Amino acid sequence: MQSCKIKTLRILLLCGLLPGLHALGHASPVWTVELLSEKLQSKATAAMSVQLTFTQEVSYPDIPAQPLTLSGTLWARPTDQFRIEYGSPQGSLTLSDGKTVWSYFPEDRLAYRISWEKWRKKQELPRWFLNASFYLDLTQNYTLRIDTQTEQDLWLSLTPKETTAPFVASAQLRKRDLQILRVKLQMENFQSLLQIHSIEENPTLTDSLFRFKAPRGTTILNLLE
Repeated sequence: MQSCKIKTLRILLLCGLLPGLHALGHASPVWTVELLSEKLQSKATAAMSVQLTFTQEVSYPDIPAQPLTLSGTLWARPTDQFRIEYGSPQGSLTLSDGKTVWSYFPEDRLAYRISWEKWRKKQELPRWFLNASFYLDLTQNYTLRIDTQTEQDLWLSLTPKETTAPFVASAQLRKRDLQILRVKLQMENFQSLLQIHSIEENPTLTDSLFRFKAPRGTTILNLLE
């Protein structure tokens, strides 16, 4: 049961990733929701490649166990290409070349393949992607509330405008560049705290990072149709 949930988390983990992309200039001493929305919309016109490391702590209220901590590295381009390598507790891989999304679990010698558009539409969690669509998503599909702010950071509540959405979210943003530092997602039977530890902007990313060839003996589940 727990192993199955871990694998599901890895497939959905992208939806919890919230890095910023580049500086917007000097922050105002006090931010309003209107100012934040304006800066998010401006951010949506910018896109760049990124590499980051993260940890995600997940727990299930109906399972009396210690929270599970996942960690990994993500590389992404602003063209819907990304690669996430999970280092612990069990290594796995999720990547997209912009057309097809692969999820690979080496321990089980199992891989899933699905089209980018189909994968995107099947996501139940918000689209926290590393490109301009993330910022458009925030301004178009969520009601933002600034709960707390300091000279450097903002703490936000993010409420989906779609009332049937099964989650609520909160986030900590850095004012000077809108870098997302942490995100908390809460669902009925699932809680997640994602933290970004390091980020490199505009690293050199080769095309091979976003290609996948299943090792011999791997069972492939084709969900393209």
